[in-house]
Parts: sequence; structure tokens; C-alpha cells
Amino acid sequence: PERATAIVRVSYERRIPSAPGEIAFPVFVHPRIAGRLPFHYEIATARPARIFFGGNTAEDKYDKDVIGEVYSMLTRREMLETAVLQGGPENVHRPADAMEWLGSGDAHPFVLIETQRTKIPATHWLEALSRADFFLACPGVGMPLCHNLVEAMAAGAIPVLQYADYLDPPLRHGVNCLAFQDAESLRQAISRALAMADDEIRTLRQGVMTYYHDQLAPGAFARRLSCGDPADKTLLLNSYRVPR
Repeated sequence: PERATAIVRVSYERRIPSAPGEIAFPVFVHPRIAGRLPFHYEIATARPARIFFGGNTAEDKYDKDVIGEVYSMLTRREMLETAVLQGGPENVHRPADAMEWLGSGDAHPFVLIETQRTKIPATHWLEALSRADFFLACPGVGMPLCHNLVEAMAAGAIPVLQYADYLDPPLRHGVNCLAFQDAESLRQAISRALAMADDEIRTLRQGVMTYYHDQLAPGAFARRLSCGDPADKTLLLNSYRVPR
């Protein structure tokens, strides 16, 4: 240590950063997606889906008690059920063929693609996300953070989520996300997203682009870890598992 220009200490404790030099280890994209970054999109380009979710919704995985009991959050299945009911089941488009949907320019207020029924190839996942204004960033199996959040932001989809403060720095409601705290505020977020004007959507997407570039894009974490003061830093590997 006495000859080191920088020191990084690794902590496996379950705690969040509380002092200068403490850095939370971030969640990254899925390994199959990493090689497809950066993903280019235009902020002003109109998107055919207003709200989108794609992913696994299996009952034996995504309705586990740990999300509610430990984190006091809606499970993935609870979040989707609430969103669908608020948006109107009759307005939900469930494509039978993902590639056919990707090739279509048809507009839909809500697109729901469940992996068990229709699978979006990993090679087209970012493209699918780039077709939506908003992405329902549902929690993972046993913790709030899921890599699909980072992937959505990489493609310019504005996240709707209950765990904005699990990122470091936190996402900001109305700036780079629509955040909610419970089922009622989720219903309000869905209604707001469906009614939102195009210029406000573009402003939110600019916020998403800025946050992703500064905090989540490839290289951002390395810069944060290796640059600036203090030179003695602590990397917290388990902070994402700490209930807020």
C-alpha cells in the first residue's frame, strides 16, 4: 500500500455507501447484450409502442415472497398485473411472433411479450427496447435490480420502476424515469405515460441518455473507480441487496 498510487478495497458486507470513496458495484447488462453496445438511436424518433415489457414471468420464479417481504416491493407478476389492468387489458398487444412485431410499424399503447410464449432473440433485444417510449423495469427473482433496466436505458426506453434509489446516483422521477412506491402510484405512472405529450417524452429520453452515458455505459464504472479522489476506495459488492 505504501507504494500504491491507488488502493481499492473490496467489501462483501451488505451495506450502502456511507462515506467518501465508497462505491457501489453496479448492475451491468446481460453478457449476451454487452457486445452489442453502444446502441445508437435518435431521441426525436417516434416509437410505435408507448409502454413495453419483455421477459420471463414464470409463476415459480417471479412471484416469490422475498420481493415483498424483504424489499416491500411489488413482484414482477404483481407489477405487470397492476399495469395491465390500469392500461386496459383490451389495449395490451401480445405478439405471437416477436420478429413479425419487430418488422411491423403498427402503434400500440402497451406491448407485452412473455418469454414463455414468445421469445425475442438476444440479437434483437435492444432493437425491441428501442421501439418503446417506456419500459416496465420489473424486479428480478430475488432482488429489485435487474439487468433489463440497464439494457432499456441503453436503448433509450424510459424506465418505470419502484427501485429508483437502488442506483448510485439514484434515478430521478420526472427527469430520467417514472418512479412509483406502491400499486396506486404505479397506476398513476401508467396513466401518465399513456397520456404524455411527445415533447415531454423527448425530454425524459434525453435524461435517460445522459444518465446512461455518465453512469452505466461501458467504461463509466472503470472511470469512476480509477479516477478522482480519494485514492483509497472501497468497492461494495452487495449494496444492491440492502433494503432501502
